Amino acid sequence: MAWKVRHQLKLDAVPMGVSPDHNDNMIQDIQNGNSPSGYGHPNCKGGTPSSPIIKSLSKNYPTGPK
Repeated sequence: MAWKVRHQLKLDAVPMGVSPDHNDNMIQDIQNGNSPSGYGHPNCKGGTPSSPIIKSLSKNYPTGPK
């Protein structure tokens, strides 16, 4: 939800974000309770898996000013 709000407000220009795509997308790298990047978010439990949604955010809602 926050990704979509920042996109609508045009506050999503993160030129060198910490994600692999260098934007402000969530990083899901938590393994055994540890995030190697230090920025990891856990996967959501129950319902629709969040990983595919998060991976497609930067494609469906490109970052940066228009």
